[in-house]
Amino acid sequence: RARPGVRGVESGGEGFPSSRGAVLCHGYLGSRFDLVDYAEGLAEAGFVVAAPEFAESLSNPDVMPGNMAPAGASASRQDILDAAIGDLLDKRFGLKRRDIALVGHSAGSGTVALTPGTFTARVCIAGFRTPDPGSDVRKDPLLVIASKGDNVISLYPRTGGRFGPSDGIVAAVASLGAGVAEIDGASAAALQRLAENPPPAKAFVKYGSENDGDDKAVPCHISFLSSRTNDGMVEVLRPLLPLARFLNIPLLDFDVYEETRDSDQVAQSLVPAVVAWLVALRK
Repeated sequence: RARPGVRGVESGGEGFPSSRGAVLCHGYLGSRFDLVDYAEGLAEAGFVVAAPEFAESLSNPDVMPGNMAPAGASASRQDILDAAIGDLLDKRFGLKRRDIALVGHSAGSGTVALTPGTFTARVCIAGFRTPDPGSDVRKDPLLVIASKGDNVISLYPRTGGRFGPSDGIVAAVASLGAGVAEIDGASAAALQRLAENPPPAKAFVKYGSENDGDDKAVPCHISFLSSRTNDGMVEVLRPLLPLARFLNIPLLDFDVYEETRDSDQVAQSLVPAVVAWLVALRK
């Protein structure tokens, strides 16, 4: 059993035959269900999938929007991830770190990038910072996914805004050096490059160019999450959205998603492409 405080969703069961595993890492104020579209796609492809819940989840009664989890409220992200890998995927399914892919969104991307060890691959969605020289994230196969429509973690450099200045994800990816395949996320045909044999060891799926004028035509920060969680959260937050807009209170793009409702559209082409890339890496 996992350590106390480690909750999540897993596919398969005792003795489930698979040589592939994946751990899905949600972001700040997210939940273990945020990446359920990826969980289902990976499970269908034969992966054993674990989706642990971290301390900053909205299901934690001690967490309120705008506040970090109080000290001692739960295990750290690294402790919870280590438990998902060691106590679940290794002990129950015999999967080592080299057999496991890490997939994360927003703050979960930071968890994916900072976790030490050698993994099958790492997927950072809507969040990626310049890694330290020699860090393990530079050595593993890596897929970074980002959008110009993201108002939380910027794709391009910005000097201000709700979340302050940022060098942008484009600059962070550029720090990896040559050999990163750049793919237009808006093109289903371009996304098929992820399934090539051999697949690119490092790839950057980008939505929107720096010269595009209409940010609403590309995904926002939470467009990469399942509509099943996003739509439910929008209904909960709906009474607060007008006031939040008036006061310019950051809402992690829920105010944008209320208008676009594009999670299903994004997932239709992106989720199969990510799954195909992870499968191709194991061939």
